[in-house]
Amino acid sequence: ASIKRAPTTTVYITTISSTTTQGQQEQVVETAQPEPTVFTLKYEAGMNGSLSGSTTQMVVEGGSGMEVRALPNVDYHYHFVSWSDGSTVNPKTVTVVNGNLTYTANFQNFGTIQMTSEPLNAGTVTGAGKYPVGTLVTLGAFPASTNWLFSRWQDGNTNMQRQVTVISGIIQFTATFLTN
Repeated sequence: ASIKRAPTTTVYITTISSTTTQGQQEQVVETAQPEPTVFTLKYEAGMNGSLSGSTTQMVVEGGSGMEVRALPNVDYHYHFVSWSDGSTVNPKTVTVVNGNLTYTANFQNFGTIQMTSEPLNAGTVTGAGKYPVGTLVTLGAFPASTNWLFSRWQDGNTNMQRQVTVISGIIQFTATFLTN
């Protein structure tokens, strides 16, 4: 079991004694609380992305930061994947700041595999989707019925199932079927 303690506030008390011009003794008491602890909350963008929002924030201990959004370079097929703490929430807002913190947005390049069959409805193609660049993906081409035979892919490959490595951008694969 853990014991939770209520937060405490330190109060400094300074007592000053002085003598007035009439010879009377008077006592002045001053009280002051220490300055609150302020932390720096920083956000950084990894390669191929940028940030929207205040990237350097001064936050009082226990306070919350403001929202920051990670923006990937979509022109080159990058996507936001995570923050340096593993969070995949975008935009990010830190709700309890208890120290100086830095978060980096991570981006990754993705490629898209698009697939069709020729003629349409002559067969089923599998493997289409969005994948991280460098991923090995298995593509498949399966005749819709015994009336069709798989012939080849648009690049001349004649294997019904094949593996391809994903590259950046959009890659189109067409499976050609012939009547049986």
